[in-house]
Amino acid sequence: MRYALVLLATVSALAQQPASRPAPPRNYRSPYFYVSVTGTVTDADSGEPIVGARVKLVTSRPNTRTREVEFVTKLGGRFSTGLSNDERLVIRVEADGYVDGLAALERGPVVIVPQRERERETVEFRLHRAAEIEGQLFDRDLERPATGITVRAHWSVFDRGKRVLRPAGTAASSDAEGRFRIPGLPPADYFLEIVQKEQERIEERAIASRKPVEGYAREYWPGGGMLESAIPLQLPAGGRLPLGSIFIRKSPMYRVHGTLTSPTCGETSRYRLQLREHREGRLVLRSDLLAHCNSAFTIHNLLPGQWTLESELQGVFDFQAESSSTDFLVTDKDLELSLLPLPPLPIGYKLRGVDPNVTPVLKPKGRPEYTPGATELANRTRDLVLLAPPTEYVQASIPKLPEQYCIREILYNGGTTDDGAFRVNRDAPSQLIEFTLSDKPASLSGRVVHKEKPIAGAIVVLAPWPAALRSEWPKTARTAAGDDGSFSFKGLAPGTWRVFAIEPGLRLKLEQPGFLLSLIGRAEEHTLAESANQTVELKPAEP
Repeated sequence: MRYALVLLATVSALAQQPASRPAPPRNYRSPYFYVSVTGTVTDADSGEPIVGARVKLVTSRPNTRTREVEFVTKLGGRFSTGLSNDERLVIRVEADGYVDGLAALERGPVVIVPQRERERETVEFRLHRAAEIEGQLFDRDLERPATGITVRAHWSVFDRGKRVLRPAGTAASSDAEGRFRIPGLPPADYFLEIVQKEQERIEERAIASRKPVEGYAREYWPGGGMLESAIPLQLPAGGRLPLGSIFIRKSPMYRVHGTLTSPTCGETSRYRLQLREHREGRLVLRSDLLAHCNSAFTIHNLLPGQWTLESELQGVFDFQAESSSTDFLVTDKDLELSLLPLPPLPIGYKLRGVDPNVTPVLKPKGRPEYTPGATELANRTRDLVLLAPPTEYVQASIPKLPEQYCIREILYNGGTTDDGAFRVNRDAPSQLIEFTLSDKPASLSGRVVHKEKPIAGAIVVLAPWPAALRSEWPKTARTAAGDDGSFSFKGLAPGTWRVFAIEPGLRLKLEQPGFLLSLIGRAEEHTLAESANQTVELKPAEP
């Protein structure tokens, strides 16, 4: 009887409770989720875990303050943390006696934004034992130490067939005995940049003195001025490279006395002046200054060679900014230079054939990236226009053309272009670029295999044939093969193409002089018609 009363009371209590919530739909997914982040820190050269490395975590939420946490790696060099779906995580790692590798220096810190599809994120940090370079500078003519000279370490890579130097570590200054030391360097191939202070300096006032000057000109060691053929210094991980005595010599240095004149700018108008040196086939920024309109200026300490001085009006919209780009050659004397900025040149464009609702762009050919405000101008004037850069030779393209379309032809003022490259004629009565597009592009796909096994991550390169050069570099398209060795190129114009594949580890060799062009010359050739979809099987090419 007692058990019956208890059962009756329980049933009565349950009956008085409110009805439970209905079960969520079968495909319901909660908007809240959590992601686990784990990682390891290892020695990039030995593969051993680094215990005691400092892991710095910075998390942030929208419209809130950031939160910083720091802890050290434990056994196995491991660390772990967690994130909710409204957090963003930035991870940096430091360890005594170690530095980031070159790839990490270019990439920057690791950033993680949680994704529902991945409940666990794994990251790996590979640090190198820090290396250093030291030496002593001497004046060759005076036979005494050169003091107060800046020395920078630059790691050496090839990009588009040209050697490129990128700074690493902290610049050093030679002491009273001419000694310098640059610590904290990752292993790489290095050149030293040796330069006196205030090299290639722009000063916004005219200097009346015309007396010749001498100084320690910028030079790179080893190699001096010929970096293309020079052999860089090889610095191993954790190594100490004593260079001994390095002799430098003063040489004549020249000046440019310039004026900037524009009848349209006001009293407060200012122009940005940028001095660029032509070096190893590239333009290298050397000096930057804001100068007043209708003023005089002087550029100090220039070496003989080819230079470019660019000017652009500040404080206005891109489509209003007057600009100029002037090339000049320094030989054996000071120069007089006049800058006459011109207004932007609007160039209309038409899309013929089909219209995929895209916007073309114009870029200076062989010059640094230029970003004219063409879209903003089009929105204001309701005209389809592009803005010509201040340089004469430009490249027209459509960077975001969907893969179901291709470009058949590009005309400028009715004349053919070299695949979109042409010289701007500012005196022409009308300005028009015509893009002929097709909705029948071809495609080329296939697999990369070796001994009947797919090569995951193989680099596949496609090039038009005959080979087309852009800024002295073969025009190509590249992709990485999938895990099953598959690859695909879509949106191709009908014509003849050559395709080859290389092992993933040879990717950087593609940037070396002559390597890419030699592989294109030996590659398989395929002629594609409209709407063709050709399939090929590739073997990795021999270097």
